[in-house]
Amino acid sequence: MKILVTGSAGFIGFHLVKRLLTDGHDVIGVDNLNDYYAVSLKEDRLAEITKFCIDRNVIEQYDFQKIDIADSDAMNQLFDEHDFDMVV
Repeated sequence: MKILVTGSAGFIGFHLVKRLLTDGHDVIGVDNLNDYYAVSLKEDRLAEITKFCIDRNVIEQYDFQKIDIADSDAMNQLFDEHDFDMVV
């Protein structure tokens, strides 16, 4: 399945992305990396996901996009480019 995970650099999204990749899904993660809390923590999580993908040889199954879900043009383009089976 191809799955879009919003807030993928947040606590829940980060763990969900890792689980979905472990289960063999293709994942597009989006997050705007706002400063609601430490951006460095979000960046560290994204780096950990990248390392996780490399270590498990699933790098082609994951793509991160820095997008604010309130940006309708960017979200429309994302949905035009991908045929998602699920959005979380």
